[in-house]
Order: sequence, then structure tokens, then C-alpha cells
Amino acid sequence: MEDTVASVCTGSLIFAAAGLLEGRNATTHWALADQLNRLGAQQQRQRWVQDGTFLCSAGVSAGIDMALHLAAELTNEQPAKKAQLIIEYDPQPPSAGSTGTRPTSTSWPPWSTSGSTRRSPTTRT
Repeated sequence: MEDTVASVCTGSLIFAAAGLLEGRNATTHWALADQLNRLGAQQQRQRWVQDGTFLCSAGVSAGIDMALHLAAELTNEQPAKKAQLIIEYDPQPPSAGSTGTRPTSTSWPPWSTSGSTRRSPTTRT
């Protein structure tokens, strides 16, 4: 696997401001989605998004999903499952949040690639 550059929550705005996400699919906290688009990225309403070597999560808890996905991708599913057990990560939120503002969920388990946006690395000039 090539090097991966990851961000959690609004960290993707830093990448975008530096021009690293120009034309790439990415995500950030829902409240700043328009800002990400203005900086040249293509905002995706998902908990985490991978586009080539860039991996972004929409928020802090989505960052855990992203990290478990990355652990599985760098090793295999077993260490990701063990990490999930160790940190007692079993999301069962008391409410679904407000409709129309939150990102759509990726499928469970978080290391699943279903629901994420993936694109092979490309050469940028």
C-alpha cells in the first residue's frame, strides 16, 4: 500500500487549502461542507472517504470508523476487530441526529469499503 494521508473532521480543510484535494472526493464535518467544496474538493456526504492516498473522515466518531478501516487495510480484518474490541467501540447512538444534515453512513463494519468513495492514486501535476 502506498503512503496514506488521513484527516479527521475539519482536518480535510487544511489539505484542501493546501491544494492537495483539488478535484478529489473528500469529506469533513457537515457544518463546513460548503467550505470544502469552495476549496476545490468534491464533498461527499459519507462518514469517511478514500480517494487514492487521501483518507478523510466527517467527524470525530467517523474518525474511529476510518481508523478501523485503515487498520484492516494496512494489516487485515483481525487487528481491526481486536482494536474495536479493545476500545469498546460499539456505536449505538441514543438518537439518529437531525435528518438532512448528517453524512450518510457507510456500511458496518467500518473497515468495509462499501459506501466509501475510492479511486486509485493518480499523478497530479
